Amino acid sequence: MQEWGGPEAMRDEVYRYSTLSAPFKIQVRGISMLAQREQLVPRIMQTITLMQQLGFMPWDMVGPVYTIIAAQGFSPDQFGLPPSPEDYRMVMQQQAAMGGPMGGGGGVQTGGAPEPSTAPTGPPSPDSTMKMVQANSPPLPG
Repeated sequence: MQEWGGPEAMRDEVYRYSTLSAPFKIQVRGISMLAQREQLVPRIMQTITLMQQLGFMPWDMVGPVYTIIAAQGFSPDQFGLPPSPEDYRMVMQQQAAMGGPMGGGGGVQTGGAPEPSTAPTGPPSPDSTMKMVQANSPPLPG
């Protein structure tokens, strides 16, 4: 005991034997928790991808993103994000009302009926993408 050090009470042989002869139960949980995290992240990423394809708004996808951040062992502060998904949603909605992250666009209408939106909802179709590329590209030499 003098060679290795330790608490003074452990130098008494009777006390040391009674302490060390008690049954111990050791639980190791790190491996299973790591395996669960590895399974969780791809499932959440698939969910986010599906939400994007279905046309969800970005602030509706904040919860799964925060879950991924926590599952990886990080905090939102490390990424410069607000502490909770609710705070982030509020910031995103305020930016959308002001016309985007740079501000300026006019989320306030000053009269009259709102004009219907002609913007497509959801991801663009291959046909609309091809038409847009053809309209914006120079004519082929011929």
